[in-house]
Amino acid sequence: MKFIKKLFYNCYHFQIKVGNGDMPVFMAFVMILFGTYIYLASIGMLLAWLTPKIKLSTTAFSAVILTIAVGCIIYRNIIRKKQYEKIINNKQFGSMTSKIETTVFFVASILFLIGIFVLMWAKNNQFV
Repeated sequence: MKFIKKLFYNCYHFQIKVGNGDMPVFMAFVMILFGTYIYLASIGMLLAWLTPKIKLSTTAFSAVILTIAVGCIIYRNIIRKKQYEKIINNKQFGSMTSKIETTVFFVASILFLIGIFVLMWAKNNQFV
């Protein structure tokens, strides 16, 4: 949960820096869910690529359901209980290490997704 709090802190302050002062709490929440969905969809595509018995549509549906579950947990623990006010004011989450972890989370999710697409492309063109 501490990692999610770091993500929320850094995503919130990113939204403030880019000028989204209207609803940075919601957009930080959406950013975390988007990164989570990319990871889960990539893992599902990897499973579909490795095992032919698993269908791609099943893994995509599972990724959506798991992302909704993660979103409900984050909403319940951070947003509904007003924990985000404590997180936003905690300067400990704004360290350089936390910013690097947040950046690596989003960049790695995109690179992981691109890597899975390359593997699927290679398999379809019989390079692998």
